[in-house]
Amino acid sequence: KDSDATRPVNEFSVRLLALDKKHHAHNAAMTAMLRLLFALSFELKAGLLKEDDLKNRPSSFGIALAKRLSGEKGVSSAFAIAQQRYPGVDLEATTLSDESLTNLLFKGIVDSEGIQKELDASSFFVTVADEPAWRTVWLAYERTENEFNTALVKMEHEFASREYVQIGEIEHVFGLRLWLSKIGVLPISVSDVIEDSKRYIDELYETGRLEPLPTREDSFLSQFSGYYGLGIRERKTKEFQEIYKHLHAKRHAAETDRYPAIADGLLKNMVADPELFFRRINLTDGGESEYFNVPVLSSLGTDQFVNVFLEQHPKSQRTILTALKARYDQGRIDGSLAPEQPWATAVRDKIMVVSDGMSAITKERIRHLLQLTLDPVLQAQI
Repeated sequence: KDSDATRPVNEFSVRLLALDKKHHAHNAAMTAMLRLLFALSFELKAGLLKEDDLKNRPSSFGIALAKRLSGEKGVSSAFAIAQQRYPGVDLEATTLSDESLTNLLFKGIVDSEGIQKELDASSFFVTVADEPAWRTVWLAYERTENEFNTALVKMEHEFASREYVQIGEIEHVFGLRLWLSKIGVLPISVSDVIEDSKRYIDELYETGRLEPLPTREDSFLSQFSGYYGLGIRERKTKEFQEIYKHLHAKRHAAETDRYPAIADGLLKNMVADPELFFRRINLTDGGESEYFNVPVLSSLGTDQFVNVFLEQHPKSQRTILTALKARYDQGRIDGSLAPEQPWATAVRDKIMVVSDGMSAITKERIRHLLQLTLDPVLQAQI
C-alpha cells in the first residue's frame, strides 16, 4: 500500500532494483535493504523511533553489541527494542548511511547517486581484497580473524607512514584505534592513542598536508559524523572529542594560513571588478559569496587597502565602501566578522586622515561617502 509511511520506500525500491540490474548484485542485497527500509519506516511512523535515533547508528550499535557479547542484561535502547520486534532484519546494517536513511525516511529525498556510491562500497559489492584496510577493521564482526588481523597490520603501517590524509579516513582510524585499545586488541593505552593521534595531526599540519576547514563550515561537529557509509567509532567518547578538538583547531589554523592569499585575490577583484568584490564578501544570490562570514580582509595591510582604494574611480569607491557596509551591517561586525573590526576601523580612520590633504570637493565627497557606509556600522564619529 502506497501510504505516507511507505511512499518514499516504495519509490526507493524501484530505484534500488534498477541499481541491482545495473550492478548485477544478487538478491540478498535487495532483500536486506527492503527489509531494513520497511522495518524502519514502520517504526518511525508508529513513533517508536525518532530522527535522532537514526543518526550515528553504528556507534550506538557497537555499544549494544558489545554489551550483548559480554552477557550484560538490560539493553533497552530504542534500536535494541526495535531489533527484538524484527529478528529477521539487521537494523544495524551499514550498507546505507545514517544520512541517506534520514533523508529518505524523514525528508522523502532519494539521492540515487549517493545511494549508488554507498551500495557500491557495501559488503554486497566489495570484497575484502578491494576495500581499504581501515574498513575491514571497522567491519571486524563481519570478517574472519585472519582478514581482520591482516587489515589491522596494514592499517597500523599506513598510520605510522602518515598515509591517511582524507579527513573521513583520518577520523575513522583515530576512532578505531581508540576502540581497539579499549578492547585490548592494540597493546597500547588509550592515553597513548590520544597522543599518537595529536602527533599525527601536527605532522600533517607542519608538512602542509592537513585539509583546511571549509571556509563556510557552520558547525563544530557535522550532523552525521561518518564517512564511507560508516559511523566513526568512539565518536561520542570524551577521548575522541579531545582528539577531534585538536584536529578542528589545526584545520582551522590551516585555513587561516590561507587568508593572506585569499585577501590578496579579493583586492585584485576590487580593482578589476568592484561588483565581483561585493558579491564575494557578501551573501548574495550570485553563488560567489564564499567569504561573506570569513574574516579574511584583516589579512590586508591598512595602508595597502587604502592606497588601492583611493586610486579607484569615484563610482568604484562607492561600490567598495557599500560592499563593506553590507558586510558589517546587522551586527555582523560584532559576530563572525569581529576579527575584522579593528581593521575596518583603521581603514576608515586612515581614509579620514588622507582626505585632509585632498581638494575641498574630493574631501567632501569622501567624507560624505564614509558617513553613508562605514560610519553607521562602526559607530564612528567625524
